[in-house]
Amino acid sequence: MPTASNGIADKKLHPNAKSAIRNYSSQFTEAVLLTSKIIADREGSDDVQTVHVDEARKIYLTLSQKEDRRWQAKLAGSFFFLGISFTGLCSEFASASLRPNWMLFFIAAGVTGLLFFAWSVSSK
Repeated sequence: MPTASNGIADKKLHPNAKSAIRNYSSQFTEAVLLTSKIIADREGSDDVQTVHVDEARKIYLTLSQKEDRRWQAKLAGSFFFLGISFTGLCSEFASASLRPNWMLFFIAAGVTGLLFFAWSVSSK
C-alpha cells in the first residue's frame, strides 16, 4: 500500500501517463455503464441501480482474470513442449544410435512449443 513515508505516493506522473489513465478510466467507465444498462433492462428495471453496476464491474474483472489464466495456460503448454523437445533431443544426441522417428517427434514437439509460445505472446 503506497504511503507518504516510502515516497511512492509522491511520484509524479508523466503527462502521457496521465492521459493514458484518463483514457483507460473513460473506456472502463463507458463499458461498465453500458453493461449496467443492459443488465437493468434485462431485469426489467426502470433505472440502473448499484446492484447492476456492481454486477457489470464483476463481469469485466472476471473476463480479465480468465484472459490471464488462458495466457498462463498457453505459456505453460509452450514450456511443456519445449521441455520435451530439449530433453528428448539431448538424450538422442547423447545416445550411441540416433532414432529418426524419435528425432522427428522431438523436433515436432519443439515446433509445437514454439508455436504455443508465439501464440501466447501475441495474444497478451
